[in-house]
Amino acid sequence: MSKKIVEDVSRENPDLLPTNLGSTCYRHTVLLVEKLRALGHDAYLMCKSPGEGQYTPPGFVSRPVRGLDGKLYVCSGVSHDAIWCDRKQFDTLASANEHDRPIYRKQQEPFWSFNPADGPRIVASPAWNEIAAEHWRNNNPPFVETSGPPIPGPGVPQPPSSIVFPSYGELGDDAFFRQMIGVPLQADMAHAGEALNDGSSVWFSRATYLLLVAKMREKMLGGPAIDPNAIVRDVREEWRAVLKLNHPGLEFPPF
Repeated sequence: MSKKIVEDVSRENPDLLPTNLGSTCYRHTVLLVEKLRALGHDAYLMCKSPGEGQYTPPGFVSRPVRGLDGKLYVCSGVSHDAIWCDRKQFDTLASANEHDRPIYRKQQEPFWSFNPADGPRIVASPAWNEIAAEHWRNNNPPFVETSGPPIPGPGVPQPPSSIVFPSYGELGDDAFFRQMIGVPLQADMAHAGEALNDGSSVWFSRATYLLLVAKMREKMLGGPAIDPNAIVRDVREEWRAVLKLNHPGLEFPPF
């Protein structure tokens, strides 16, 4: 695999790179991904987040995606000049324009402008430069959704077009929080000879936060159904560990 594949796409679509607009660079990148897939390569567009250079295709709706570190990020568009291929990142266009207005060569920084009086029009050109893994950004995973723009890709359920927060009832209810946090926390602190205090709020807040995050991952990314009891039990293990540190030799009955 080499720069020749990019050059082939450029030759087959001779108007795209000389025009050098965000839309034409994006179109060239889509065609490159399609050609790579046809040749048996595992190729995808690259997700981009707000504030990064990107192209937002018509009809594209920002959506949550799972980043390279497993955390959630907002995908607000895709790279117009870089892709994923066979689990690696590549720059595939040089001097690519992310705007839908022509850009011109300028003699001073930033060395380009929208003013044709500053110099000749900048034309994009084929490239095939591997991006070193240490320069990958966690918020730039492959765009691998099953439907919707920019292009289809296999294997991952499509998240909703807008974030849907779980209801209080989906996290539990008053009885759940009292029985699963309030009662055992009060009992464990009494066992340690302590009364509920301002620090007790940490354990309620931590459990609620973890429940919320787990439920949102389930709803938006098609993750496994959450086990609220297991999440709260893990938090209880944490507060018991803190109480043991504060009271050496303290032991708790199993729960």
